[in-house]
Formats: sequence, structure tokens, C-alpha cells
Amino acid sequence: MPATPEAVQLLLLAIGAVLGLCSGLVAFYLKEVRRALREGQNLLSVELARLGRELSRLEAGLPEKYVLRDDFVRTVVGFDHRLDGLTREVAEVNKNISRLLGAEAA
Repeated sequence: MPATPEAVQLLLLAIGAVLGLCSGLVAFYLKEVRRALREGQNLLSVELARLGRELSRLEAGLPEKYVLRDDFVRTVVGFDHRLDGLTREVAEVNKNISRLLGAEAA
């Protein structure tokens, strides 16, 4: 039985309707996916900004809580030099006191 032009047109119309419906569904789901991605991106942007503020706050507090190794070594070396100077002065004072006491005892 040969297909009549009306049957072919009807078949093409049905195929077109199914394809249109499928493309509409795909477009709908793609819009939903884009919306969900935008929402996720907005949430990530907010969280990233919060983390940036927190990191800035932590960086601002670092010098108050922690000292760089080089700064610590430099400070300790300065204390060592001062202590060495005081040790020399105390030794000199002791030597002078010993001389004075030895001179008085004689």
C-alpha cells in the first residue's frame, strides 16, 4: 500500500512535533542547569569574599603573634652583644674592687 501525501504530511508533522517537544525539554533543562550554575557561582563568590576577609584579618594579626626566624635571631644576637658588654663591665668592676680591697688590706 503506497503512502498517500496526506499520510506523509501527517507523519512529518508528528516527527516535527516530537522533535520540537524534545528540543523544548532540552532547552528547559539547559536553562535549569545554567540557573543552578549561576546560583552555585554566586554562593562561591560570597564564600570566596568571606575567606578573603578572614585571610586579611589573619595576616594583620600575624606580626602580633609570630616572629620571623631572621627577626628572632637578630634580636637574640643583640641581646647576646649587650650581655657580653655587661659581662665585661662586671668583670672590670670586680677587678677594680679586688684592687681596691687588696690595696686597703695591705
